[in-house]
Amino acid sequence: MRKLPRLELVGNSWGVSGKGSRRNNFPFSARTAPSRTRRGKDSQVWWDLGEAWCESRYIMSRIGKMPISIPSGVDLKLEGRRVIVKGPKGQLEWTVVPEIKVQLDKGVLRVSNPNPTKRTNSLWGTTRTILNNLVVGVREGFAKVLEVHGTGYRVELKGKTLVMALGFDHNTEYTVPDDVAVEVSRRPPRIKLAGIDRQRVGQVAAEIRALKKPEPYHGKGIRYENEYVRRKTGKSGA
Repeated sequence: MRKLPRLELVGNSWGVSGKGSRRNNFPFSARTAPSRTRRGKDSQVWWDLGEAWCESRYIMSRIGKMPISIPSGVDLKLEGRRVIVKGPKGQLEWTVVPEIKVQLDKGVLRVSNPNPTKRTNSLWGTTRTILNNLVVGVREGFAKVLEVHGTGYRVELKGKTLVMALGFDHNTEYTVPDDVAVEVSRRPPRIKLAGIDRQRVGQVAAEIRALKKPEPYHGKGIRYENEYVRRKTGKSGA
């Protein structure tokens, strides 16, 4: 087990010691003292930092600090807090929260967290991921494939409406939004959803899957492509 930095009391504040750390990087008050200690070969000190940790200016996000390269054929504009992305497949927009800062410099988009708090620390990496999805979406798009398993289960497409026989005494219908493309194959029954908005495609796929979730005994239902369904052993006769 890798040895973690330890807290040491320096004056009236707690500092961090250990390989790769700086003593004065974490000037927390005595209220954030270690709550419990576990002794062993690789001694580790566990402490409750609370809000002091979240408000520390040394908090980093491995995802949030990664730059986003704007590929050729994609046009990105910043209008205040609005990010507008145009590409071969369409246009997407996103409004960044006021606490997160976005900068565009020489075809590279950078997301920063100038005033870290508990809220902004959780939004930093999320904002960067959403903006990256906008760039990928308008250039390449996203797709989700659903598989329908079950004897007698079938899917038909009438316009933008999916008509599905899912083992009920009636057909189940679902109308796909206009901004999501849908294709259906009968053997085996599969539903392919595609669009430029990753959240939209994923939400539609989740709603269709929820109409008949795969059950654990026979695996009947609607599942994602390559989804693992944990199977259970049914009751056997005496």
